[in-house]
Amino acid sequence: MKEVKKADGTTSKIILTIHVDDAIVATNDDQFYTEYLTKLGRDFELSVNGKLNWFLGCKVEQDLKNGTVRMSHEKYCNDVLTRFQMSDANPVSTPCESNLHLQALDSPPINEREPRVVRD
Repeated sequence: MKEVKKADGTTSKIILTIHVDDAIVATNDDQFYTEYLTKLGRDFELSVNGKLNWFLGCKVEQDLKNGTVRMSHEKYCNDVLTRFQMSDANPVSTPCESNLHLQALDSPPINEREPRVVRD
């Protein structure tokens, strides 16, 4: 994150998140955004794709009025189910004790565990 104090007393902020060759830029100042990308573009090949809708397989929904962002892996999950021919599978609830907090001491020592479930 980079912050710059402006002459009028406001602060411009920009956040750049990079994963391999994909990036997200978020800012509160459109002019600062343009200047920042221009400088970055001098050293790196950039493509600006406008409003963020997808990132790393996640659907991104932005509500600028309420200041919220929602990310969903639904499409990715459906693609995985299709790839493994499980898209017609029926969901099953897996009961689990609510508010269960597990600790390392809850498991037996490694040398006493079932060999089929222990990985090195």
